[in-house]
Amino acid sequence: MNVKFSKEIKVGSLALVSFVLLYFGFNYLKGTDMFSPTRKYFVLYKGLDGLTVSNMVQLNGFKVGQVSKIDILQNRANLMLVTLDIEDYLELSDSTFAILSDNGLLGGKYINLNIKKGNKILQNNDTLRPKIQEGMMATFADKASPIVGSAEMTLTTLNLLMKEYQGMGANIKSLINNSDQMMANTNQLIVSNQSKMGQMMDNVNKLSASLVETEKEIKPLLKKMNTFADSLNNAKLAATVNSANQSMKELNKMLVAINSGKGSMGKIIYNDSLYQNLNKTILTLDKVLKDFQENPNHYLAPLGKKKKN
Repeated sequence: MNVKFSKEIKVGSLALVSFVLLYFGFNYLKGTDMFSPTRKYFVLYKGLDGLTVSNMVQLNGFKVGQVSKIDILQNRANLMLVTLDIEDYLELSDSTFAILSDNGLLGGKYINLNIKKGNKILQNNDTLRPKIQEGMMATFADKASPIVGSAEMTLTTLNLLMKEYQGMGANIKSLINNSDQMMANTNQLIVSNQSKMGQMMDNVNKLSASLVETEKEIKPLLKKMNTFADSLNNAKLAATVNSANQSMKELNKMLVAINSGKGSMGKIIYNDSLYQNLNKTILTLDKVLKDFQENPNHYLAPLGKKKKN
């Protein structure tokens, strides 16, 4: 016997099946296992800091349940009543803590169970002990507070230093201007004395050349002195030393006499008139020698040659 269904029944059946599939699919996406038995537990928190429905309940990093409902108790100072669906094979004691924890740097919250030995085992719809773990951002903020304080103190010190040395800009500018003026004067001095410096360098080069020639002349003399030194090494040193001591004594006496102004040398050194006369004599002798070189016949006439007019 063929049973025919009307279009209304077919549409209603399809809608019912779709609703059931949608319900189970939505719960599956939320992480709710509809076929595993669970127990309900309640926890009271003063604040949730972002905990939402379907957040995980973990035990040592393993998921054992989820948050199924959150209610606000306005008659109890707006405490947050959180309902947890936890696998029924877990035995929770009255000393178990439901710790509201931070789920990493990306945010999010989860409930971490800390099961301890207690006096009795909790049953369905019992209440767990609440505890809130300090988040990573809060820990970072606490540790960063001293650093921020030190930075503020440093900025305050810098501001004081900037105010104290605010007038140094004009002094530095004046110092730079004086340095520029000094450099300009130095450059002008170098330019004005450039020709003199060039002449001085030419003289230095000539002096260097003269020293090279002198060195060539001194080398043979040094060889002779080395030969003389070798001959002295072969002589009797005692007699030479005694003779040198005697000579030094005589020289010392002569220097004492000269320093006291005695003798010709002493008078030359300490008597200015004698020096002037000697200088005049040398000049006159120089003129006579020059005249002799220019007019030798004038001086040779007494020797038999006629003197030219």
